[in-house]
Amino acid sequence: MFRIKELLLILSVGLLLFNVQPCNALGKNQDTHKWLESLRLKDFYMLPSFLEIKEKSKDYKNNLSTQYQNTPDVFSVAVEYGLLLIDLGIIERARTVFEKAQGDFVGNPTPKVYRALVDAYQGKYESAKSTWYPILKERYDMLLGGQYLGMWLPHHVDAIVSLYLIKDNFPEKDKLEIEKMTLEVAKLFGKNPKFAAILASKDLQEGKLDSAKGRLGKVLDQHPDEPLLITLLGITNLLSENYNEALKLFDKTNEIYPKFPTNNIMKARALYALKRKEEANKAIELARKYDPILEESDIKLNKMLAFKTYSKKIKAKENSGTF
Repeated sequence: MFRIKELLLILSVGLLLFNVQPCNALGKNQDTHKWLESLRLKDFYMLPSFLEIKEKSKDYKNNLSTQYQNTPDVFSVAVEYGLLLIDLGIIERARTVFEKAQGDFVGNPTPKVYRALVDAYQGKYESAKSTWYPILKERYDMLLGGQYLGMWLPHHVDAIVSLYLIKDNFPEKDKLEIEKMTLEVAKLFGKNPKFAAILASKDLQEGKLDSAKGRLGKVLDQHPDEPLLITLLGITNLLSENYNEALKLFDKTNEIYPKFPTNNIMKARALYALKRKEEANKAIELARKYDPILEESDIKLNKMLAFKTYSKKIKAKENSGTF
């Protein structure tokens, strides 16, 4: 017969071998934080080759402008020129290009999708929605019906992602519908960087930091220089209060493309948390330079940079104590 002490010893060894904790030792899970903000249109570039030509964008624009003047009715030239104008922030000129292309290429939906993007940049959200929503609804209905979703072209992805980014400008019912449909469609294409960014941002807004980190890591393995995904990984670390690691990631994004407003805001916040306030001020000025909405903001700098402004603690639930 084993004595009680011997039984307890055997039990302890067994728990160690199988890496199991006693029920009463599980306690609480760790608290986490959720992101209170969201991505914005300016965080996404439209021209696929934009990052490759960023340092020569002025010369590239001049050459493309000349091509467009000579051959405005060539589809590839018109669309590429229009997308470059959007990425450079020359919005009214982009409208002219896409409105002409819409007339020249009546059977092709691409110019209409990107003309709607111009509308969104100029605050004409209902007009943009009237173009993008049918694309999202068609794809979602096909998904529900178990149908093959057909060929996906860049304008399909951009229409759905852009509609998601402006959803907060619509009534609550419409906002929730857009969000639900977009997330369901995005889950099927989680390796697409733009859809991955949407899914990861949703994870962060729900405080699912491990999920966001895992999702971003998988996509970054295939797209290691995708700046928005690196920024989101930085936000994940920022919410985890890993400020030095977050700062490294925000700096990496700036090396690739320094004009993403969200990245510069988050870099400023990491610097502020590290008590490097002078550098934080410079980073926020860059963010304001690249985003007119921030430039016009009357939010006080210290409030904008404070941790509680962009995050909220989520208390961990008590563990049930069962295995």
